[in-house]
Amino acid sequence: MQGAAALVLVLAHARFCLTCTDVNGVLICRSIPAEFSPGYQVLYLGLQNVGTINSTVFHRNGFSSITELILDGSGITQISENAFSSALQLSSVSLDRNRLSEMNPKWFGDPAVLHHLRLSENQIEVVNATALHGLTSLKELRLNKNRIRTINPDSFSSLDSLTEVDLSENQLTWLSPQLLRSLGSLRSIRLHGNPWACLCDAEDFVVSVRDLQNRSVLVQPTQVTCETPPTLKGQPLFNVTVCPSTTEPATVITSTEFTSSAPSASEHSARTEPDPLVTVSASSAKGKSSSWTPRTLSSSMSPGTCERRLTPSVCRDATQNICSPPLGRANY
Repeated sequence: MQGAAALVLVLAHARFCLTCTDVNGVLICRSIPAEFSPGYQVLYLGLQNVGTINSTVFHRNGFSSITELILDGSGITQISENAFSSALQLSSVSLDRNRLSEMNPKWFGDPAVLHHLRLSENQIEVVNATALHGLTSLKELRLNKNRIRTINPDSFSSLDSLTEVDLSENQLTWLSPQLLRSLGSLRSIRLHGNPWACLCDAEDFVVSVRDLQNRSVLVQPTQVTCETPPTLKGQPLFNVTVCPSTTEPATVITSTEFTSSAPSASEHSARTEPDPLVTVSASSAKGKSSSWTPRTLSSSMSPGTCERRLTPSVCRDATQNICSPPLGRANY
């Protein structure tokens, strides 16, 4: 009986050796064993076509000592909440080259312990406001080569310790300046390989990228280029002006239906209220002439403001007694 028991122990040990191997203090396993050899801090799992990692698969003896977990290229599509919760000292997790479409701080037992999170080459499209909530000690975040097109402005609000961010090679066209300003400890950020839109309504974002360049934290700055508009395609963001100031030329009205003229000096002195800037006369169908006086502009406007902007599309019909205020800056 004792010989048989000894043989069982030898066979079990041999089977474990086929599953897991020690390489320079790193435990490398080709599958998840019934229990992990105790005392290891770094665990590399070379798995394939995993699919979903449930909430109990890592609740095994020996896993609680793990501080670094590597699950690259394992075909993971989903991770349940509390999947890694038994490793309370887990400070580094690498999930590169999987098929994950989201990230969730509830994967971890104590999110505040995590320092490094790598999720390169997955299928993430949106980073919502809670995706990184509670990861207050996170220093490195790698999200390159995903499909990210939207990042909530509050996503990084609690990441005061974050020093390295990689958002390169995604589908981003814009980032909130608020998001970039929240990264007070930032030392390096990668933004190249995205189709950035250098449009007028993105001016604040372009200014924020220029600030990153001035602080020497933007990696490969010449590769962070505009995709649109076509006139700026290929230009580095930190070196473009998306809303150049222009002087609008005066518009001269040549219409047979109405004319504009300024009041004479004598008429101006006879009136007790400020004169309108423009007086328009319109001819009716019966040949009678009717006088139309547009709304008097505020005293803060310089003389000729309405006249300079007066076009048939703005002052549409003299009989409606409407003269729209000057148009604002156009969006490009």
